[in-house]
Amino acid sequence: MGEVFAAEDVDGRDLAVKVLHADLAQDQAVVSRFIQERGILVSLADPHLVKVEDLVVEGETLAIVMERIHGPNLAAHLTGQGTLPPAEVCRLGAGIAAGLAAVHEAGVVHRDVKPENVLLDASGSEMLPKVTDFGVSALTDSQRTRSTMLVGTPEYIAPELANGGEPTPAADLYSLGIMLYKLACGVTPFVGGSLIAVLKRAAELPPGRPEGIPDELWDLIHWLLSKRPEQRPDSASSLAFQLAALAQALDGTPAAPLLTAPPAAPGLSVTETPTQFAGITAATVAEPNTNKPGEETNISGPARNRKPLIIGAAGVAVALVLAGILTANLFRPTATNASSTTATSAANDVVSQSATASVTPTSTWTSTPSATASSSSSATAAPGTVPNIVGKSLPEAQRLLGTSTRLQVTDKYDPSSPDGTVLTQDPQPGTDLSTLGIMKVSVARSAVTNYLADQQSVNGSMSKGSATISGVAYPHSITTNFCNWGDTAGGSVEYNLGRNYQTFAATAGLADDSHSNASTALLEIFADGRKVYSQTVSYGQAFPINVDMTNVLRLKIQYQGATCAKDGEAELVVGDARILGAPGVVPMPTSTQ
Repeated sequence: MGEVFAAEDVDGRDLAVKVLHADLAQDQAVVSRFIQERGILVSLADPHLVKVEDLVVEGETLAIVMERIHGPNLAAHLTGQGTLPPAEVCRLGAGIAAGLAAVHEAGVVHRDVKPENVLLDASGSEMLPKVTDFGVSALTDSQRTRSTMLVGTPEYIAPELANGGEPTPAADLYSLGIMLYKLACGVTPFVGGSLIAVLKRAAELPPGRPEGIPDELWDLIHWLLSKRPEQRPDSASSLAFQLAALAQALDGTPAAPLLTAPPAAPGLSVTETPTQFAGITAATVAEPNTNKPGEETNISGPARNRKPLIIGAAGVAVALVLAGILTANLFRPTATNASSTTATSAANDVVSQSATASVTPTSTWTSTPSATASSSSSATAAPGTVPNIVGKSLPEAQRLLGTSTRLQVTDKYDPSSPDGTVLTQDPQPGTDLSTLGIMKVSVARSAVTNYLADQQSVNGSMSKGSATISGVAYPHSITTNFCNWGDTAGGSVEYNLGRNYQTFAATAGLADDSHSNASTALLEIFADGRKVYSQTVSYGQAFPINVDMTNVLRLKIQYQGATCAKDGEAELVVGDARILGAPGVVPMPTSTQ
């Protein structure tokens, strides 16, 4: 799709410039779209997006100017790791989903979500995933390209897109589900054989479940890989919070074994005989990028200079290659008896006007989020009526309702119920199911946690880092020294909570390595000017803090020396100071950069 160049602006900021192929500049539809979409793409800003700085149209040159990320892409990272622990899969997935949410809110569908299009910013304490290439598909789409090939990568493309459907956010969620699957076990679920074989399996078969993936993560992946887009999670935003909560719940769970091929679909097999593809010829197949994971697009020479950019030809580790694949009337499977099913070799997997697909069903299955094949729905509900799904998990609730009903989910912070459990439903059990299109449910969610050490204060400051109180380490602490030369004067730090949180929690004390062990500090906490906590903090003791922050705009932490000993200053620690709230309300947690 183009070449990538390293660049700097006049202020010395590192940039990456993607110069699109010259033939695209000759397509007036592409050029017009390039100009029209500039405002939208440049305005997109999210910690989990690679920032687009400018779109350049200069003569016969089209270029995308973006921030340069210092770190590998996710494909290269996975190659070095093999598989990732479930908590890390969820953490990365939550960030990618948050980036997609920002894209979708702007009315853009990515259409090529894959590990190569996620860059890992290594400048912070954790690698921060950043989605890239979210504008390229839309910019280069035209009636000509739509009629001959589909933008995307075969292993990650949603069945409805391969079948000629319009791209929607649900297609990006499907691709993210494929990505989570690969991060967890090392392979994608439908890989193997030709492009046609991959697309056919994705359309016809449920994914096989690899060993070692926890139930909670598997249910979510299976839900994302529903064949029908309306049966997938309703938004990238809600998915981001579900994954963030799941990352905390799965912390410490070991990574699954690395696979070289995906496990077979449960109870089903499929031949290598291709489905009939109407009107498809070899000319409509565009081969995918063959670069190894992490390799950059070919850089062959300098880009045209354009102030205020200083363009160089140094390599940039940005994977921005799109692969075209087939589109037509695809995937019309014909069920057959097991005794009549025959397997053919990969050599026979070619386009044929008379070829048909053959599958052998030994159990029924649906495209709902379930780890196993689905049979009867509910023994408690009368036939044709809405079942009672309160207390069920979301995937189980969807399975009970069937494929004709979509769940509209509202997350609710409820520490008394298991994460992901349905708390309320509307309509109530017993309602006629045949006329029900949408079921509204509220779902219990674990608290989303943000550490004050990762937040920007609006007034005052305290140091950030790890500290130890009474032998216990608190890695996300805010600290300050007091009683310097006997001075009891104190200070304060204030944070804007935006009325988004419900609880402030921490552990207060004096650092074990304080110079003085005889000094004490008065620690006070204010919520919108109202004192909600006061404690005299002394050496060798830990003081728990847990105060209500519901509907609070400003959190203020104030301190001063209570008694200052002659042996010098001491260090006050507010250990693992954190603010907690409900998913969907609390901003996504980010790492300190």
